[in-house]
Amino acid sequence: MIARSIAISVSLITVMVAAYYLLPWNGHGARALLFRMGFGLVLLVVATILSIKNVLRSQYPILRAFEALGLVVGFAVVSFASLYVFISSRSVTSFSEVLGKTDGLYFSLTTATTIGYGDITAQTEGARIVVMIQMVVNVVVVGVAARAIIAAARRRGEVR
Repeated sequence: MIARSIAISVSLITVMVAAYYLLPWNGHGARALLFRMGFGLVLLVVATILSIKNVLRSQYPILRAFEALGLVVGFAVVSFASLYVFISSRSVTSFSEVLGKTDGLYFSLTTATTIGYGDITAQTEGARIVVMIQMVVNVVVVGVAARAIIAAARRRGEVR
């Protein structure tokens, strides 16, 4: 069961990263950026709620919690990566270098893990605002999601 859970988690993250690389990210201006941010946050909340429900119904709640956390964290990282690429494509001065998709994913992941190597930095106020939003999402939304998913797994484990 553990190997199956790991395979599911890796598959979910692989699908998200593949979609990130394969889907076009077209749009113009602040409206497109705000729509993308709002849509990503709504999907993150929906994914969290569905994950909690899945954990509560599962025969193996801890394993489902592991899968759910991979989904939520992976989705947050990929969503912000797409925002960074979008911002960089609209204004080449937004970051210390123009971000391709791999650069955006790298920057999002280093921000999410709080490593922040400093090789890529947000240069404009708009880009810095989005980075600050990711920091808050990482701490609050992903933290709350992780706590709720783990609590659901514990509750489900106690019910059995």
